[in-house]
Amino acid sequence: MKKTTYPQVPIKQIHNHPDYKPPSRYNDIALIELASPVAFSGPIRPACLWSRNDYAHHTKALATGWGVVDTETRESSKELQKVSLSLLNNDYCDMLLQSSRNRHWAGFAPTQMCAGELRGGKDTCQGDSGSPLQVASKDNQCIFRIVGITSFGRKCAETGRPAVYTRVSSYLDWIEKVVWPGE
Repeated sequence: MKKTTYPQVPIKQIHNHPDYKPPSRYNDIALIELASPVAFSGPIRPACLWSRNDYAHHTKALATGWGVVDTETRESSKELQKVSLSLLNNDYCDMLLQSSRNRHWAGFAPTQMCAGELRGGKDTCQGDSGSPLQVASKDNQCIFRIVGITSFGRKCAETGRPAVYTRVSSYLDWIEKVVWPGE
């Protein structure tokens, strides 16, 4: 089977959110400005940004990334992985992740969201941070909307331990200022 390769576009600049202060777990979002435009084709298409604070009847989202696929060996994937995860209520997740609180994360902020499979076995993992959490458009399954950005979790795919994502809709004003300065 022939492996498909896609053109690589160099990065011009990375724009970190001005309120992101690592190792704090809040405002964990950045924009990558490319050096040249991307040529869209069948498998290469833009994703829209989700503009609502709720999930509008979506119960599942698709997470993708090249992160760790074997927690024993810490081996990361050589191919893009995807997993369907349940979108969960922040208050419920705040209770589940209470033992994860520390000086870097004091619990859910409105700018964060929660997704995972409580039975375990499906999750994002180390190396997936910064990757999208998307929902398919109800009208056209080929159009995706980014609802979140993979931020952090405790352990990968552990029972009763969903992961924390940055809520994209909370950062639309900042994104627009970076993408279209002066407008």
